[in-house]
Amino acid sequence: MCVDYSDLNKACPKDCYPLPNIDALVDAVAGYRYLCFMDAYSRYNQIPIHRPDEDKTAFIMPGGIYCYKVMPFALKNAGATYQRLMNKIFSELKGKTVEVYVDDILAKTTRPDDLLGDLGGVLRQYFQGHRVVVRTDQAIRQVLQKPDLAERMMTWAIELSQYDLQYEPRHAIKAQVMADFLIEVTGDPPEETGTRWRLHVDGASNQTSEGAGVILESPAGVIYEQSTKFEFPVSNNQAEYEALLGGLTLAREVGATRLEVCSDSQVVTSQVNGSYQARDPLLQKYLEKVRELTRQFQEVTVQHVPRERNTWADLLSKLASTKSGTGNRSLIQGMVKEPTVSLHLTESSPSWLDPIINFLEHGKLPDDEKATKTLRREATRYAIIQGQLFRKGLSKPLLKCLHPDQTDYFTDKKFTEFLTGLGIKQKFSSVEHPQTNGQVASANKVILLGLKKRLNSKKGAWADELASVLWSYRTTDQSSTGETPFRLTYGVDAVIPVEIGEPSPRLLFAGVDEVVEKDLVEETREMAHLSETALKQRIALRYNTKVLKRDFEERDLVLRRNDVGND
Repeated sequence: MCVDYSDLNKACPKDCYPLPNIDALVDAVAGYRYLCFMDAYSRYNQIPIHRPDEDKTAFIMPGGIYCYKVMPFALKNAGATYQRLMNKIFSELKGKTVEVYVDDILAKTTRPDDLLGDLGGVLRQYFQGHRVVVRTDQAIRQVLQKPDLAERMMTWAIELSQYDLQYEPRHAIKAQVMADFLIEVTGDPPEETGTRWRLHVDGASNQTSEGAGVILESPAGVIYEQSTKFEFPVSNNQAEYEALLGGLTLAREVGATRLEVCSDSQVVTSQVNGSYQARDPLLQKYLEKVRELTRQFQEVTVQHVPRERNTWADLLSKLASTKSGTGNRSLIQGMVKEPTVSLHLTESSPSWLDPIINFLEHGKLPDDEKATKTLRREATRYAIIQGQLFRKGLSKPLLKCLHPDQTDYFTDKKFTEFLTGLGIKQKFSSVEHPQTNGQVASANKVILLGLKKRLNSKKGAWADELASVLWSYRTTDQSSTGETPFRLTYGVDAVIPVEIGEPSPRLLFAGVDEVVEKDLVEETREMAHLSETALKQRIALRYNTKVLKRDFEERDLVLRRNDVGND
């Protein structure tokens, strides 16, 4: 391709920066035994054009009007600009081990031992003068920034630190080609009034293949073929709907506005046109999705065609079961891992998990400032791995968080049968009206006794002494559990303010033990529960020894107390 920039060159002033004299360069390399010639591959195209001046390089092509974003070859000042930059890059080596003429680089040396070193210096100067963009799908940047690198990796990290490296993810080649293809297609002139795109779709679901075939033909005669494989089980009608949705999506992406859809499925075409009623809940969802997509077009007609008129789409749907190879380069072959529409029998009810998940996945925060601070602080203890919320600990493994709706397996029929097979009797208690065991009253007695000792005759000042009595109760070991209520709640023993200002031996020698102690709080609570249960058994045993044993027979009359709850 040649572009005539004669008028542009006449309008631009001449850059008088001198190019090297050829004879002087020849004399400069005389006497050197080893010469290495290098050529800058991209040459002038490495120099970006000032953005407001890009339009001045515009030229016309059959597909549209284009302009250069980098310096083209035909500009009269391209050579002088490039030579100025090359002299700047090799200013420290020029005349010593390097000679430069525009994009031609010559490395010279007299001894063979110095050859590799001089070449390394040339390349180092060249790369140090440019930003180096590294496109990779490997975590090179994270590896080189680790503080505990091995000796060889540390050497590489130090060596590469002298360059301006910018790491970018490497996109899939197929995805890039598809994006360029869609850009080219959508750049076509708009459709004329009255013209329609023709779409043939067919789905297959059998023992050998599960997939969809789509053929989309533009008014200009351009044909797009797509074969999609399903990695999930589908019924025949579901496969037909998946093919229809895939075809509508492809037509929308290429810019079609009026569409004529042909399918050999009598059920799908009749349901879409309204002559059949969709009774299956899953097909109802598919029908809603189809109608949602069709509203994005100006006009969509769906008609039923015999299978013999839809043969090629049927072959594409069966082709989905084959492995994509190099022979199908004009065919778009894809793979779908999940169905477009899924049937949810019940909608998840709101739970305490929702704000945390919304914040970790989408950064969504509540409107209230106080609630926002609380959520940020609480979310640091959680992590989302493969779409599942886990709670993090200081030293324990991750704990999986279950949604309240996911805990209904305790009342599931299979779980009940499993317990029955093991001889386990399952009982449920009401959360709203739990049966008390007298522990609350017992704790209240202790608190009242502490208040009486502090108040004496000042009975009206109980509110002033309540906080001190509660603190004393919460930080005192209980005989039933052997632990303080404070430790069972927070995982560690309480610390008084004096110990903060003047650290006690307990704080000085705590160290890592406190972290482990927090992680073992569940085990501590379990041990406290076992101690409490053992104490109850000992009390019951002592009480039962004083009880006169009596055996009852059927039809014996006993006194029933209504104030005692049933088990």
